[in-house]
Amino acid sequence: MAEKNEYYSEENLARIKKNISTSYLYFEDNYKRFRDFRRFVFCESVTEDQRTMLRRLNRPATEFNILEAYISRLLGEFSKHEPSITVSPAEDAPIPVETTKLIENHIRHVMYDANKNSFAYEIYKDLLSGGFSVAKVWTDYASPMSFDQVIKWEREFDPTLCGFDPLARSSHKGDGEYSFALRPMLEDDFKRNFPKIDIADMEFTRDIEGFNWTFIDSQDRKTILIGDYYEKKKKAVKIVKLANGVVMPLKKYKKMQLLWEQEQILEQIPVIVGQPRMTTLETICHYKLMNNEILDYQETDYTFLPHVFFDGNSIHLTRGPTSTNSYQMTRPYVYHAKGIQELKNFAGQTICNHLQTLVQHKYIVKKEAIPQEKDYISALTNPQRANTLVVQAFMENDPSIAIPDPIVPVQQMSAPPEVMQAFSASDPTTQVILGSYASNLGQNDNDLSGKAVIESASVGNSAAMPYVVGYLAGLNQMARIQVDLMPKYILGKRKLPTVDKAGEKDYQDVNSPGNPHLDYGNHALN
Repeated sequence: MAEKNEYYSEENLARIKKNISTSYLYFEDNYKRFRDFRRFVFCESVTEDQRTMLRRLNRPATEFNILEAYISRLLGEFSKHEPSITVSPAEDAPIPVETTKLIENHIRHVMYDANKNSFAYEIYKDLLSGGFSVAKVWTDYASPMSFDQVIKWEREFDPTLCGFDPLARSSHKGDGEYSFALRPMLEDDFKRNFPKIDIADMEFTRDIEGFNWTFIDSQDRKTILIGDYYEKKKKAVKIVKLANGVVMPLKKYKKMQLLWEQEQILEQIPVIVGQPRMTTLETICHYKLMNNEILDYQETDYTFLPHVFFDGNSIHLTRGPTSTNSYQMTRPYVYHAKGIQELKNFAGQTICNHLQTLVQHKYIVKKEAIPQEKDYISALTNPQRANTLVVQAFMENDPSIAIPDPIVPVQQMSAPPEVMQAFSASDPTTQVILGSYASNLGQNDNDLSGKAVIESASVGNSAAMPYVVGYLAGLNQMARIQVDLMPKYILGKRKLPTVDKAGEKDYQDVNSPGNPHLDYGNHALN
């Protein structure tokens, strides 16, 4: 009980909340940039301040979004490709080829299952439009009536509610000491899920610009943030080496012995070679917490943090005159094109304003030249109807006096040519800024082969390759986590779903005579 109280103590809660707050403040600018650019690209490219100014000037707040098409094009091309997966044993790990092939095919199945919910597509969309994304590897039972656990991948719904250790340096941030994800929960849902927790005295604020654990949303609903906080913990473990060369914790070996007896496997279990020894291993602790209480604590079988950071094309910069205070700046694909989008909007709004303020009058008629007959007046007041214009050429009171220029057509003023030039020049300028262009521009498509057209499209999108590299780095870490979890959660005789390189789906028996055994140790595969 004393050990449990240590994990649930107020001091531990304060330490965890400080880590979450530190991580949030470190990444706050990136969170804001993520939200602002997603809204700028997909919702509206005219800000509220700009709309207020346009209303003050009586100008139309029209938009001419040219950035979403570039992102949609990259997403469309991305959806046609699937990354290859290769699993290889470490230098001193004698893993059979059949086992590595099975693991590869099962990872493909997990990816295929995740992509049913557009996992890869949404991750890449986050990278292009927001600059980063976050995903998670987790385990769950195969069904409500199953005892078998399966490994799943999913994208975190809101990457701006996730955080990592600011000292993490790997692109996937798996080398940090902790990671977390915050999930908003309505007051009624919280009471239903945690009926023993009293929240009667909890304060809710409407100011959600900063970081608040409790707040009132735009629909006047009380909301509580629930945190899933994962932290690395070092512990001493006794390990053993088996006759087949596999090294594993003694605790896991005893569990394997028990399963061997329960499954009545005829094959002899590998014996321990030599004497066990003590070592220090990292394990992951999971805290579920709210503003004023730790709700749950568990020590998991994970070796890696389950949250994976997908980096788009970030850059590390320094603050101040020294290089000691550095920070990470994430940037969406269209980061440098924001200015040209605003120029496009401004030029288009100027053109719309010019069209809106065009003089509707067709003629300037001298007062003395206006005839008195209704039919003649109708021709002047209804210029859209075909008719003959008749005006008086002489003064009505004195026919000897001619009226100079009795009727003159109204001359429309054209828009300044610089405005039209700016509006038209914004499109090629956007291509230059984004590095997205057709290398076969100006050539007749009939003179190009299909392969040349495809290569031309690839060259035109090379500027987006850093985002593909960031996506693949995150995907590689997801696969590493799954490889680490498979021997811990896929125990006993099982049938694993697989997808091979050709896309063929099948099932493979594991942990049975004549079939691959998932009994490798930590860091045995790459």
